[in-house]
Amino acid sequence: MDMKISGAGIIGGGEYDKVAISGSAKAEGFIRCKELHCSGAFSGNAEIECENDIKISGAFKNSGAVKTKEFKTSGSAKTGAISAETIKVAGAFMVEGNLKTTELDVAGGLKVT
Repeated sequence: MDMKISGAGIIGGGEYDKVAISGSAKAEGFIRCKELHCSGAFSGNAEIECENDIKISGAFKNSGAVKTKEFKTSGSAKTGAISAETIKVAGAFMVEGNLKTTELDVAGGLKVT
């Protein structure tokens, strides 16, 4: 099942194939998906486990842990702990917790606390 939000909406915990956000979304609970793509704003307190990739264009603010194959952000992003094979940042990225990756590419700023 896919989750698509155009405009504003809420993503409840659950399992999804593709999560696509165009606008703004708030998330809560545990989210498991194959991919998450957001153009706009994402906020939440969700633990996110994404099989393939998370791509953000805009603002991403999630206090929960994130685990994915590739995390790519253009804009600003803030997460709890993050584990990803590849992390690509164009803009600002703040991690409040552990950062685990094999490839890190940052054009902008990175802060890990």
